[in-house]
Amino acid sequence: MINSTQRRCFIVFTAVSFLLTGLLSAEEDVFFDRLDVPQGLSSSNVRSICQDPYGFLWIGTDDGLNRYDGYKFQVFKNDPSDSTSLADSRVERVFLDSKGDLWVTTQGGLSKWNWNREHFDNIPVDFSASNVVKDEWFWALYEDHSGRVWLGTRFGGLLSFDPAAGIVTPAKLLYEDGVARVFGGPVAAFIETASGEIYSADYPTGLIRYNEGKQYFEVVKLRGLPERHLADIGVFIYHEDKTGGLWIATEAGIFKIDPERERIEEIRMEDAPGKNFRVYTILEDEEGYLWFGSNQGLFRYNLKTKT
Repeated sequence: MINSTQRRCFIVFTAVSFLLTGLLSAEEDVFFDRLDVPQGLSSSNVRSICQDPYGFLWIGTDDGLNRYDGYKFQVFKNDPSDSTSLADSRVERVFLDSKGDLWVTTQGGLSKWNWNREHFDNIPVDFSASNVVKDEWFWALYEDHSGRVWLGTRFGGLLSFDPAAGIVTPAKLLYEDGVARVFGGPVAAFIETASGEIYSADYPTGLIRYNEGKQYFEVVKLRGLPERHLADIGVFIYHEDKTGGLWIATEAGIFKIDPERERIEEIRMEDAPGKNFRVYTILEDEEGYLWFGSNQGLFRYNLKTKT
């Protein structure tokens, strides 16, 4: 496994997406170990990466979940004849919660790794009390500071999930008529900021923020871009930088939000591609750079110079 004595730094790239040709403004040589299908990865389309307490990397792909020990991959896929196999081979997110449980959201259900028996427990999700369309294509799973678990779905909106009971409760959104109602649609992005505020996104409403006291989400009215443009952006990922700025990667590009002033600005990066540009991950380093991993390469943005 990967441990403290084995400090090799490696990044898993997709065969098409994360290419060094997309690296902007390189000031020194950077070397990567490329781990792909020839090295045992089940698919080159990587969607999620998580490291467990034992040092293993769990890598979710379009065709299976991979456990990497620093030397080789062990691949887990759905086997219809095996109830302890992965719920579905298309993995959306791998997540380690505060209790040490490893969760896997897939196109066909929710799985939890059984550490003792080395197999998956597929978790039945009860939609009967939620009055929403049953949708087990889970795009995302998050845990907030209170231990509450949220599930983002492909068609059924955002759900609050009780792992012990297996029951989901649909999140509600306050609409312009003053009534809070269940909202549907795809939810792929969710973040809890350092100040404890919870943000998600609803299509086509746009950015929404959770009101803890009233137990529903409210639309965040952002200034800086046309309202129609804001409603049309599908959010894929959030990132909070060290200054409290909120970054969102969307179908329409990259945007920065000032939560205090409720303003948004579009970030245009030099040489960034135009159409079909999709960011899958954002990382902030110690030098003040944001790194964007996308379907068209790896890009770097200087927070100080805004270039």
